[in-house]
This record gives sequence, C-alpha cells and structure tokens, in this order.
Amino acid sequence: MNRSVTVREESGPGVRGPSIRKNSAPVMGFNIDGGSAQSITIGAVGADRWEVEIVGKAAHAGVHPERGISATIVAARAWLQSMRKAGSARLRRGARRAHPTSASRRRYGRSAGQATNVVTDYVKVQGESRSHDAKFITAITSAYRQAFTHAATPSSMTREEGQREVQDAPQLLPIRAQENSSVVQTAQSVAATLGWQTTLKLSNGGLDANWLARHGIPALTFGAGQHDVHTIAEYADLREFIDGCTFALALATT
Repeated sequence: MNRSVTVREESGPGVRGPSIRKNSAPVMGFNIDGGSAQSITIGAVGADRWEVEIVGKAAHAGVHPERGISATIVAARAWLQSMRKAGSARLRRGARRAHPTSASRRRYGRSAGQATNVVTDYVKVQGESRSHDAKFITAITSAYRQAFTHAATPSSMTREEGQREVQDAPQLLPIRAQENSSVVQTAQSVAATLGWQTTLKLSNGGLDANWLARHGIPALTFGAGQHDVHTIAEYADLREFIDGCTFALALATT
C-alpha cells in the first residue's frame, strides 16, 4: 500500500500540490485536524478568498478634505452595500441550515506619507466567502464584487472615480463523503476495533481533506486534541492527542 503524509496546511503548499496523486496513488486519505479522534468529519465547507485594492486621492484632511477621495469611505460603502444586497440574514452563520455560510474581511489602509492628517488614499481588503453550497459561495463573492464596483463609481462618490481591483480565486471546494463510502466504513471499522463509538459530523472550516478530494482521493478528518483553534488560548488535550496517534497508527497498519 502506498502512503503519503502532507504537512503545513496553513503556512505552505502542503496537499495543494498536484503531484500527490501521481507520486503515491492512494485510494483514500485521512486528515488529522480537530479535537476528539472519535469525532469523524465527513464534510467541510468550500471557500473563495478574494482581495480588493482601492486607490483614492490624498488631500490634507484639515485644510482641503474635499479635494481628496477617501479609500476608507469607498471600502465602508462597499461593505454596507454588499451586506444589504446579499442580505445580512443570508450571510449570518447557520442562516441556511443545510448550507451554513459565512463571510469575513480584513482591511489594510495607509495615507500619503503615512501621516494622520491626510485623507486615506489606499485601502487593501482581503476577504473570504464560504459555504457548504458551491453556488452560494459564488453568490457571496459576486455580491462583494458588485458592491466594491458600485462604491468606486462617480455616481456613488460624486467625484472622480476611485480605482479598484477585485481578484478572487477558488481556494477550497466543499466536500461531503457518503456514510456508506469505503473511507467512512474503513474508519468506523478500525475505530470499532479500538472499542470506540464514533460520531460523524460536518465542519464549517476548510481542511486538507478538501484538497485530497480535489485530487480525487476520498478523505475524511479526525481529531488529535486541538481546541480553541486560531486563538491565543489554543491548546492540545494530551489524552485526545494520544487517541489521535492511536487511531492514525491503527489506520496505517490495518
């Protein structure tokens, strides 16, 4: 049996590389991510990651603010417009019970010469649209695209147009393994030999399993003690960590 191990989910190419299938030809994949090893994730959201660069016009904020075009105002208008167009209820986490959805964004701004008394002439916004429904991911990203385009037009600013660049690329495709699939049945069978009663769940976070599936490798995810992820309080439960190691070893040697 050929086996591959992938690393650096967050900080490197990891499983994104297209050579994994060619080099080892695995028939199924097991991803380690999360808390309890007895909680098996069979599906996860997909996501678009996108960014927008808005170039306004610098001016003295106290003497002649009317001569400037605030990139911050353009970004704020776009954000409000996107929420209004898409509907805040539709973007609220869990609003679509069958397809939980979320969107997030962060902003980087500067003013000419980095001074505080200058109308902000540049803002870069990075965001993410995610859902278990691939079509709805596209709809969320489209709402942002239209909102930023409208916010930077002369009609909405009453002055010369602010420049903008909207770029997006699919990062993750949503996945969901069938409960009767080989990979799920294999995991549950091995867990049973350990005396475990497993539960199956869906994740609202993206996983390496998404990329494995994209490469044509059926995959699921089990935990190894990870909690409070992406916070300064993140920690590993050592008992669950050992369970994860035990499960991984049992899967690899079955």
